[in-house]
Amino acid sequence: MANDSIRVLPVTGTIGADIEGVDLSQNVSDKVFAQIRAALVEHLVIFFRDQDISLDQQAALTRRFGPPANTPFIKTMNENSEVIEIVKEADEKTRFVFGGAWHSDFSFQKQPPYVTFLRAKEVPDFGGDTLYANMINAYATLPDALRDKVDNMVGLHSGDRAYSPKMQAVQDLLENMQVNNTEEAQVVQRHPLVRVHPESGRRGLFVNPVYSVGIEGMSVEEGEAFIDGLNKHALHEANTCRFRWRENSIAIWDNRFTQHYALNDYAGKRRHMYRTTAAGEAPVGIGA
Repeated sequence: MANDSIRVLPVTGTIGADIEGVDLSQNVSDKVFAQIRAALVEHLVIFFRDQDISLDQQAALTRRFGPPANTPFIKTMNENSEVIEIVKEADEKTRFVFGGAWHSDFSFQKQPPYVTFLRAKEVPDFGGDTLYANMINAYATLPDALRDKVDNMVGLHSGDRAYSPKMQAVQDLLENMQVNNTEEAQVVQRHPLVRVHPESGRRGLFVNPVYSVGIEGMSVEEGEAFIDGLNKHALHEANTCRFRWRENSIAIWDNRFTQHYALNDYAGKRRHMYRTTAAGEAPVGIGA
């Protein structure tokens, strides 16, 4: 008889939980999926071990969170257009890795992704962990005066630092991935600096070091300094968790209220992952 409940085991007091008691290769009932989704709302990133699923199963599970997100600039797989294959071979010359900086996926889009679903096909014996940060807790722990200040501010987001033509030479260092940079990355998108979770009602900072390029109403220099201060606060170690990958491990995170960082400490080793994303909504600020 199939299990009708899961076990949710928090990994820190701030963010992340291990999920046990479910086999994602089998039919996941609506009841169990509702528990998984509730765990994601509570813990923002959830982890599964020993899940041997196919590309189509991964895409189908991701679609249960919402329709596939638009994936700009990065070539998806021929076998399944909803999947990005993230590969770094052992003999690659560069130490640069995809996702190797704190960020929130595609925050420069009008509707940034909701869920990111990452599955490990092959990983090093050690190295290549992923870090996660809780942007709801980051907001909640701001000094009162600063929290009041950011409540109605607008952040400016752009893919210029990653996907504009000037960055093509850097992206070309990814020998086994195809990234096609275009001028579309230079478009600036306005988002509330504080967004409201549509299910829990909790508030979270919506800012990251890669795609946040300014604050509306501030000079470039003032905006960059303000963003830097918020990120230093948000990315403090006490606000994070770290996931050590194994083959057939899965991480699912709420891209809207977290940041993540793929560590680059496995030179000479192979790492092979599959990523899918579910579409999100335009960020909603306080009082909207």
